[in-house]
Amino acid sequence: MKRVFSIFQLFRGELLFQDRCAASQGAIFKRIIMTKPKIIFHIGLERTGTTSFQRYCTNNKNVLLKYSLLYPTKNAAFSVDCHGPLVSSYLQNDSSRDFSLRSVSLKRSKILRSLLDEINKSQANTVLLSSEHFSSRFGEEQIQQLAADFAGCECRIFVTVRDHLARLCSSYSTSVMSGSELNIEGYAANVTAAGNKYIRVKDTVTPWAAIFGKKNISVFCYRPGENVVSTLCESLVAGGQSLPAPSSYADNRSLGPSLTEALRLTNIALSSRAKSGASQTYMKWLLQRYFQVCLKRWLARASGDQLLDSWRLPEDTLRRLNEIAEIDCRWLEDEYGVRLSDQQAEDVRCLSGRSSNPEAAGEILAKALVEQAMGRRWDVIDAAVPILLPLIRVYDRWRILVAAISRPTPELGQETPAPSASSGLGGVQEADHNPQ
Repeated sequence: MKRVFSIFQLFRGELLFQDRCAASQGAIFKRIIMTKPKIIFHIGLERTGTTSFQRYCTNNKNVLLKYSLLYPTKNAAFSVDCHGPLVSSYLQNDSSRDFSLRSVSLKRSKILRSLLDEINKSQANTVLLSSEHFSSRFGEEQIQQLAADFAGCECRIFVTVRDHLARLCSSYSTSVMSGSELNIEGYAANVTAAGNKYIRVKDTVTPWAAIFGKKNISVFCYRPGENVVSTLCESLVAGGQSLPAPSSYADNRSLGPSLTEALRLTNIALSSRAKSGASQTYMKWLLQRYFQVCLKRWLARASGDQLLDSWRLPEDTLRRLNEIAEIDCRWLEDEYGVRLSDQQAEDVRCLSGRSSNPEAAGEILAKALVEQAMGRRWDVIDAAVPILLPLIRVYDRWRILVAAISRPTPELGQETPAPSASSGLGGVQEADHNPQ
């Protein structure tokens, strides 16, 4: 009951902590300094197996804790396998935030308080915090603030790198999965443009090394044929001894070129139908995301071996990407002894020419439509969601109606009291709280 009550307090934002009290904030970090844990920030990069690694750590957090390694999940800094809310708390003044960051309404100080409370209770020697958005969203200002907040701890940075071409194609596919209408030419032009650090490993890692120290940066490689989850686990627990096998973790795989193009065409169709651009509320975004996941699943079933076709990029884009890759490969080898160029065997074929293949994409869309029209392989949740949403609305209206009917009827000649300003729905909430 005590733990349930603590969680209840946490989500109501009523923790006994005042932002304006510097002494109180200092006490929090004094407590964490007393335990002297090592904090490991796993910062990505995006499209390097982060989702699989995070789900593995979530599912096996009790096993990891036996080795005094805490993957904290019972705090406001954690949501859906990763520590996205912690990242979001440092970006609350950034107008470019999106719903995928899984933000919460609590201030950063309260999120840190709940995180540090769990760390102190565990008494673990090492704490792992993971989110790929650390690398993709944080600038120098956010990195400095993060370092200041955890100044009392020994901090390490884990970053995983990947072949530039494979990562660009994978991240483009993910952007389409998230609703983007850009073709790969436009996407590649954005990420390879001067000043965009997303695809540039040197520009991404250098600020972290400058603030946390080069000796505290560990660089890992996402290599074809190897399981990156095993690689990271072996670095966390000596030799990965007695840890559950991670072979079944292969989450969030990217789509092939034709399948991505088919999904992009559906994004364009949905956007023109909605006539409203990006989602305005979290619920709308969530429903749109669910629909895109369904589309991905339906299209993947219809695509067959077309997942193995080739990406196509303009020659000037390939040249810019190769120039960026050459700089990063030389820097990684000189600074960290990592040979990223050894990964060129990764199965990504990229040809010059037109970026899209409308014939293959149209064939995939046609097959998917035929399968759905014939009712093949409907999952329970696919059938349940369209039914549940109207039922929820009906239940809500029924609840309001019952509350209104159960309200005491005034006697003849007695004036009906006006609803108070604090009551909602014309006094229904006030009637709910009146004794019968």
